[in-house]
Amino acid sequence: MRARGGCAIFLAMTLRPPQAAFLLALLTAALLPFAAGAQTVPETAKQRYRDCMQLARSDPLNGQKEADAWIKEGGGGPAEHCRAVVDATLGRYESAAGRFEKLADSMKDSEQRARVLGQAGQAWMLAGNLDKAYEDQSRAVTLLPNDPDLLVDRSLILASQQRYWDAIDDLNKVLDLRPDSPEALIFRASAYRLLKVPELAKEDITRALTLVPDHPEALLERGLLSADTGDKEGALKDLQKVIELAPDSPAADVARNHLAALSASKG
Repeated sequence: MRARGGCAIFLAMTLRPPQAAFLLALLTAALLPFAAGAQTVPETAKQRYRDCMQLARSDPLNGQKEADAWIKEGGGGPAEHCRAVVDATLGRYESAAGRFEKLADSMKDSEQRARVLGQAGQAWMLAGNLDKAYEDQSRAVTLLPNDPDLLVDRSLILASQQRYWDAIDDLNKVLDLRPDSPEALIFRASAYRLLKVPELAKEDITRALTLVPDHPEALLERGLLSADTGDKEGALKDLQKVIELAPDSPAADVARNHLAALSASKG
């Protein structure tokens, strides 16, 4: 994932780190209605979709064989979706994005199309193509303009492009829809910090920590904000707490890096 300037911090600390494991969790957490709710789809096809998706996660090379065979047998959208997830699992992000796009363009149901376009945007983001990621994510938002998850995802792409005010616009909409979303509050605080508007950043982080005390990413953001505004002791306390609460998380990695820098500057 390529990011520029301060945005590397924004992305590294988020609740949605741009990593393959996260993308796969997203793709497989919201299985398409092919398997979950379509009344006209035979149960055997639904089960085959579930099995294929499981292989895509756990054994992608065999998942590829299964998906390719199913496509040849006329498996249609479910088979194509499984094949795209295989590519994402294997780190073939550009190929996965292209497959998601092609599948989305073949869909008549606007909600399903938006979800798959969102997945294409995620794959392009992992491939480092932020322009295409933004294009697909915006197409998804156009179809589902009041979907908080799609808006959050687009805000991350915008932040990656250093379009922080545009990211904030999307996050404002998210918070209109979900006023108590710690995730959106943390992201917006990070954008405000990078724009050097510490008062608004602090307000959002205080709200997030009121909602979820000891939230690692919120504590990280508060620590970074404290460091930026000269409160070294406050920064050290929050960064150390992040590592204590979530030692193996991306947030802890960022905290360690900043702790090292703060410690080196002591005195």
